[in-house]
Amino acid sequence: MNTPNGWWPNRSTACAVTGPPGRQPPLIVQPHPGPTSHARTRLEPRTQFFTSRGFALVDVDYRGSTGYGRAYRTQLDGRWGVLDAVDCVDVATFLAERGDADPGRVVVSGASAGGFTALRALATTDRFAAGVSWFGITDLVRFRARVPRFQRHHADHLVGPWPHTASTYRERSPVHHADRITSPVLVIQGLDDDIVPPEQAEAIVAVLRRRGVPVTELTFPDEGHGFRRAGSIRRALEAELAFYLHARVGPHG
Repeated sequence: MNTPNGWWPNRSTACAVTGPPGRQPPLIVQPHPGPTSHARTRLEPRTQFFTSRGFALVDVDYRGSTGYGRAYRTQLDGRWGVLDAVDCVDVATFLAERGDADPGRVVVSGASAGGFTALRALATTDRFAAGVSWFGITDLVRFRARVPRFQRHHADHLVGPWPHTASTYRERSPVHHADRITSPVLVIQGLDDDIVPPEQAEAIVAVLRRRGVPVTELTFPDEGHGFRRAGSIRRALEAELAFYLHARVGPHG
């Protein structure tokens, strides 16, 4: 878990300062992209951006992540969109109950498959006060139809063999359960994305707007799947921060 300057949930002697008595920081729960990848143990500018502004941030190596053995990795087979979302909820609940984060200011944010997990978590629980999807998958049926053949095979493992489990692909797609989302949502999308094309973002944004759910869409004409330009990354991060502050889930004062 990464913590903002002044916060140290384990009271470690490695840090000489703590936050104000009785106040916990807001928490960003971050499922990694992949989906069968893992959080990177390296310097992450995104993490530094938010922790230096008063947020705590936790990377979630949910069931199915690599680096923990085959048995852990294969737990996600047939359960993508279920166990990953559950694990994010469990992490958020654990840290809030332990007193490491403000339970009313816990948000979920992810990119690509992590964005899919974030949207699934928003659609299946009320644990999160807001959510952010960076070019996240919203429709698994459309996603499977577009990706290279080797990724279709991967999807068959994670969701089910196509076309026999087409109904499962639809049931796991956040766009078909957007009516269950009540928390504010920020959708960040590159318009040159040929893996998760803009129409996936547009579809879920349209449903949320129709239902009156606070939703903000930010698009980048010259970005694809994974932003490359420093200006785009900076603008998107600043927009995510502004979104949290507007939704009243940012740091106090």
